[in-house]
Amino acid sequence: MFHITAISSTLSAHAAVAGPDLQIILDRQDSSIEVYAHLAAADIDTVFGVSAAGLAGSDGRVSYGAFRESGTYDFGKTMLNDVTLFSADGSGDLDAMSVMVHPTDLQVPYQTPFDAVLAMSICNVDDPIEPPSIDDLKIYAGFVAYPIDGHARATLALPNKSSLKVKIITFINSVYVSTQILTLDPGQPIDLPTIPKNHWLSWLTSNSLWAE
Repeated sequence: MFHITAISSTLSAHAAVAGPDLQIILDRQDSSIEVYAHLAAADIDTVFGVSAAGLAGSDGRVSYGAFRESGTYDFGKTMLNDVTLFSADGSGDLDAMSVMVHPTDLQVPYQTPFDAVLAMSICNVDDPIEPPSIDDLKIYAGFVAYPIDGHARATLALPNKSSLKVKIITFINSVYVSTQILTLDPGQPIDLPTIPKNHWLSWLTSNSLWAE
């Protein structure tokens, strides 16, 4: 009985620390807000309300080579169809930067804006004999609102169809500020509070960048 209880407790502990459905890195600059998103490709409909079919060929397989040749800006724009950014600055239109996919078993660094830019921009993997399916991939995407006062209060809303566990890593002018884990109800916006003028001191008292 002890062994069964111990195993059950271990499984419960693993369930309790399940990873987020979506990871967002924010870089709030003086004249822009950069938003980087990382999620399982199979979840893109649930989170962004768009079909992942736009990433794949007619056979449902994804060609890395096609991305290198044609780029992914159009798919990035599609991801923004129902995403809204409202800012006290009065301007909040997001534009796509790039979208890239990587195998789910490839550990891609994703802690800083620099990591995010690399993840969404670089694809140096040769196409395997059998290209991967959507279920085998993770998406890394980047969006930007410019020009905008990135320090003003704003809200970012996704068209998620169900509750989401979201990890948000926030930077201000590329300096780390905080890590949050939020549970968002369908359509619940993410609040981006006003940044005080002495924001550059906040990293001294913020949570660790590596906090989960």
